[in-house]
Amino acid sequence: MNKVTLSVAALAAIGGTVQVQAAEQTVKDQNAAIKAALSPIIEAAINDVDTNYPDVKVTYHEQLSALMNELVDAAKSETKLIVESHYTNEVDRIKNEAKSAQEPYTLQKELLTDETSKDIFSIKELQSFFDTKNNTVTETNYPNAYASIKAKMDAQKTAIANLKARIEGYDLSTRDIIKDKGELVKNIGTIKSAIETIMTNAPLEEANLDKYTLIAKRIEADKTEYNKKLQEAIKLLPSGENGEYGDWQKQAIDELNEQYRIIV
Repeated sequence: MNKVTLSVAALAAIGGTVQVQAAEQTVKDQNAAIKAALSPIIEAAINDVDTNYPDVKVTYHEQLSALMNELVDAAKSETKLIVESHYTNEVDRIKNEAKSAQEPYTLQKELLTDETSKDIFSIKELQSFFDTKNNTVTETNYPNAYASIKAKMDAQKTAIANLKARIEGYDLSTRDIIKDKGELVKNIGTIKSAIETIMTNAPLEEANLDKYTLIAKRIEADKTEYNKKLQEAIKLLPSGENGEYGDWQKQAIDELNEQYRIIV
């Protein structure tokens, strides 16, 4: 009886040991399988961050690498099962934060230098547009209106420089540039429209000033001619010596001079 009892007790002890070993092996197997499934997800996220978020990739690459190391350590446990959702949630969080952090840098590039965006006319494109138009503002093309047109274009050149400096001056660790996007895009459009208006009106301004200049030259010629005739007329007036024609001569000269002042 005792032998049977001992045999049964021994078998029970052996069976318990086998069950514990099986349970421990199951956790290890499960952890290995979870790690095998999660590792490519984290690696893909690292590649995504490195490729698509170049200006902030260092910070978020490090976070994903730390997550991978955490997974490797967790997979070594023989008693604690890896919580898969923890790692997938962290991957999503890190990727979303990386995307958000990259956006100010991307927008700044679009505003300053991007020539491919359909939505934004960049400062680089605006400067090129200005240069093309401004190169036609010469004294040869606008002999009368050159100074006026050049002054207007110089004002737009300054506006471009000021807007460029403002865009370059944003702290990209904040989202201020994102908040101001609409205003900045509008400002670029306003400057472009102003340049277009100046150059559209330039020929008319030149034509008007050309007429003004012609009239001014004619007036100047009339002034010269009148002054010549005035001096001749004064010489022909009787002498006012001894008071014979003094008053009359003075009145005549005053009236002639008044007509000259009207012309002037």
